[in-house]
Amino acid sequence: EGIQTPLLYMVALVGLFILLYPGLAMAASAGVAFWTTPLLPILSLLQGVASGFFVVLATVDSEAMASLTSQLPQIGFGLIAALAIFMIVYAVVMLRRGGAAALSSTYLVRKNPLAFWALSVGLGLALPCIVLLADIQWGLIVTIAAIGRLVGDVAFRYTILKVGSFESVI
Repeated sequence: EGIQTPLLYMVALVGLFILLYPGLAMAASAGVAFWTTPLLPILSLLQGVASGFFVVLATVDSEAMASLTSQLPQIGFGLIAALAIFMIVYAVVMLRRGGAAALSSTYLVRKNPLAFWALSVGLGLALPCIVLLADIQWGLIVTIAAIGRLVGDVAFRYTILKVGSFESVI
């Protein structure tokens, strides 16, 4: 047990770094105003935690989770709600920033309907909420919700990368 605790802390720190890294790396790109914000690492963290939560739901057997069953829907809704609110806040803040950031924010919601609305919002946010609302326990449906969450996560990250516009220097 002596080595397990330090190892657990190290794994937790590495996991936190992995969750934050995409947002930190993009936020360091000074040429793209849509990415240069401290909001992006937080958004990256929320995306990863929400996806991880649903993957855990899909992979852990129901007996192991039986004691938490009543709290899992609230946790899931809380994560999805926080993520949805933060996605809106991010888009609005970037829109109000003006210039290339505003253009990118507009492109995020208008120019990529499949990646943003269908995949990021539909599969990544709505589908997991529907599964939680339906009070479906485990099995294939929860696995589909986890896959939807992962697809939504990847689609949102792809869209953020795609819509980032460079600031004009002239």
